[in-house]
Amino acid sequence: MRIPSTLSQLCLLCLLATCLIATFDQGHAAELFVADRANDRIVSFDETTGAFVRFVTTTGLDQPSGLAFGPGGFLYVSNLQSGNAPSVAKVDPVTGITTPFITDVVGPGGI
Repeated sequence: MRIPSTLSQLCLLCLLATCLIATFDQGHAAELFVADRANDRIVSFDETTGAFVRFVTTTGLDQPSGLAFGPGGFLYVSNLQSGNAPSVAKVDPVTGITTPFITDVVGPGGI
């Protein structure tokens, strides 16, 4: 059986990025969010087809390692931050605006 190229690309990204996944549904096709740790960003894919949708945010993250949706529909992302204090960032999944939420926590490897 041959794996469709978009699905194989998603699998490869997950392997390379040490990713964690969360889903988001805005009343239309659900998006699958992936923490791309190697490139300090969150990307999304179509949950049905596996096709790349968009870069959710490319700023304000340093080695994102965990994702969870919280109150108000915000995406909370744990950062390992290699040279700084670890933290949790709050991301608006629609606009991509990233703001610090919790700072100076010990080892926020997952949420």
